[in-house]
Amino acid sequence: MKNPQAQFINRIEKERLRVEESLRSACTLNVTVTPVIKEAMEYSLFAKGKRIRPILAIKAAELFLKDTQAVCECSVVLEILHTYSLIHDDLPCMDNSDLRRGKPSCHKMYGEDIATLAGDAMLTFAWEVLITVGRKWGFATDLILDSILDLSQSIGANGMIAGQVLDLQMENKTVDESVLQDIHYYKTGCLFGASMAFGARLSGASSDEILALRKFGYRFGRIFQITDDILDVTGNTSELGKPSGLDQKNQKSTYPQVLGLKASQDLAKKECELAIELLEPYTNQASLDLKDLLYWLLKRNT
Repeated sequence: MKNPQAQFINRIEKERLRVEESLRSACTLNVTVTPVIKEAMEYSLFAKGKRIRPILAIKAAELFLKDTQAVCECSVVLEILHTYSLIHDDLPCMDNSDLRRGKPSCHKMYGEDIATLAGDAMLTFAWEVLITVGRKWGFATDLILDSILDLSQSIGANGMIAGQVLDLQMENKTVDESVLQDIHYYKTGCLFGASMAFGARLSGASSDEILALRKFGYRFGRIFQITDDILDVTGNTSELGKPSGLDQKNQKSTYPQVLGLKASQDLAKKECELAIELLEPYTNQASLDLKDLLYWLLKRNT
């Protein structure tokens, strides 16, 4: 009998490779004026990552469609946006991390000035890619505009940026669980929620279905952040591909710090149960994969 866990890992790895192929196909950077920016962008974008956000978009699409190649190719915008945020997060003025995805951070390779500009360029490049690929697949203009609007809001001043600002403002301060939840709702959850909504929207889902899957993404993001905080305490740099203990070094509030390690683990399990409830209307393989992704989050070591 085949191992179900091994089958799941194999399916997700195939999706990751499909995203990787789409990423390299869509992201042909035609930068002739300042080649160093192209080099810095590609250095960060093509570093081996889990590609979780595009995979979530694809799985959301598979709840409604069998052929998700168009969504897969469009979903690379999510990885580009995520990579832009990583470049900026790693800067000395932010999290001051010298390692990302097992390699020196962009600013360690190219300097803070070029890294900052590479992140800026990545943000604008994301919209260029989405519009180009969306046209290629014949998506309605309003659908692409709605997607750009939603993604812009999820990463903007009322989304991911808000979370980063709150995170910086709360350094060296005592916060409670409510404040911590707000920080990570914006910093992490908004883009995960938008990723699920992105895949559902491009697949013709109803507004109610999009909303429910966005909520799934929010909960997925919270579990991701809780386990990320736990790994910062229990993991090691070689496994994580980034420095362990960085949150404590930067005096950031984390779930283990606020709740304790055991209570943080219990909270992640509770969030997992609530996220699974949102998948009850769906019974196909994609819904099973989304559940398994939740279980993977609880057990991950990277």
